[in-house]
Amino acid sequence: MGQLVPPTVPRISKFDISLAFSKALDMVSPKIVDHQKRVALISAYLAEEVALDGFVLSMRERHDLIIAGLLHDIGAVSVVERLSILQYDTQENDHATNGAKFLRKAKMFTSIAKIVHYHHQSWRDSAGASDGSLSVPFASFIVRLADRIEVLIDKSDLILNQVGAIRSCIQAGAGRHYHPVLVDAFLRLAEREAFWLDIVSPDLDARIKRKMSTRRRVLTVDELLDIAHMFAIVIDLRSEFTATHSFGVAATAGALGRHMGLDETHCRLIEVAGYLHDIGKLIIPQAILEKKGSLEKDEYNKIKTHTYYTFSTLSEIPGMREISEWAAYHHEQINGQGYPFHLPGEMLSTESRILAIADKFVALAEDRPYRKAMPEAEVIFEMRNFANEGQIDKDIAALLIDRFDDIDAARKRAQGKETKIINMLDLKQNKPRKQPEFA
Repeated sequence: MGQLVPPTVPRISKFDISLAFSKALDMVSPKIVDHQKRVALISAYLAEEVALDGFVLSMRERHDLIIAGLLHDIGAVSVVERLSILQYDTQENDHATNGAKFLRKAKMFTSIAKIVHYHHQSWRDSAGASDGSLSVPFASFIVRLADRIEVLIDKSDLILNQVGAIRSCIQAGAGRHYHPVLVDAFLRLAEREAFWLDIVSPDLDARIKRKMSTRRRVLTVDELLDIAHMFAIVIDLRSEFTATHSFGVAATAGALGRHMGLDETHCRLIEVAGYLHDIGKLIIPQAILEKKGSLEKDEYNKIKTHTYYTFSTLSEIPGMREISEWAAYHHEQINGQGYPFHLPGEMLSTESRILAIADKFVALAEDRPYRKAMPEAEVIFEMRNFANEGQIDKDIAALLIDRFDDIDAARKRAQGKETKIINMLDLKQNKPRKQPEFA
């Protein structure tokens, strides 16, 4: 087993983790890839250009604007929802409301939540109204315009061939759908080939980062945990059968760490990995996640990709390399027969072993499409089998069985808490069709 050495507290920024999650959200369909990143970049350009008209955003407001662009569709998790809002004339707005509800669960995203909440609000029906009855952040109007510019782009055609048509469409909505001053700023930008070539560049990350100040505040462990907690809700709601899974894994992993004598900061970082361990499942079709019968070979192979995408998503975040390994190795095995890297046991850290056990334990103890949650005796029997077969660490498995009541109680509390949060959010369309049962 790896040494119980407390890790260095990672230096992670809100922007970097938002960029990574944005990319993961946009993996749900090839038609959506990079949509949110392009919206963020267009928003940054509009903010710079409209400053010439006296609408100057502070550095913090520009940062919030870019992150809002990166996460503006966070409330539309299913493929159907995401594709529907890529229609230029869509009236669908539930995802904006849902997205704001998600983002408000993390204190660091409160100001961003308001931008996202109103990013489909038309100019005429909001701040443009004569009575001023609805207060909409100026940044919301920027994201709205950027979003509609992006959906007008035909990715199969040369962008410079499309400038005239996009200009005409946006100009027709000035003063009605869009803030008129922002439309004027856009028309100036549209004259520059560099603007268009930038927003369809294959290296969007670098271009977005150039629009951000290099002075990015590092998150505290509590802030990182708060953000991971929020993202876990989005991840879990991909399926009614995993609607509280990540909360259960995080709580189980944290409880195991505490029983092993790890310090509190170390345990909280392990919980971050637990919350984010299934971020790669955002790319898995919902039909596969909820299939009640046996998976076909190609479906199982698709499922096996999720750990790879968890690793590729989290490892790109500066400062998150260790946590990405803990999270992504949860299907690796001590005998080297796990996936996706087939790592031998000596290469699996204590934290990775904890996550692997927590994931298996919670999966057994909760409902799945193909079976009901197992009772305690069966869970213990299966965990012993996994240990004897060399799939999981024997010592940590023995600890879980020895402290079963305490650890299972922590799991139930966490999953019950997430169910209450989901009910309080009262999400439209995304809400699970039934409440999970906790064995």
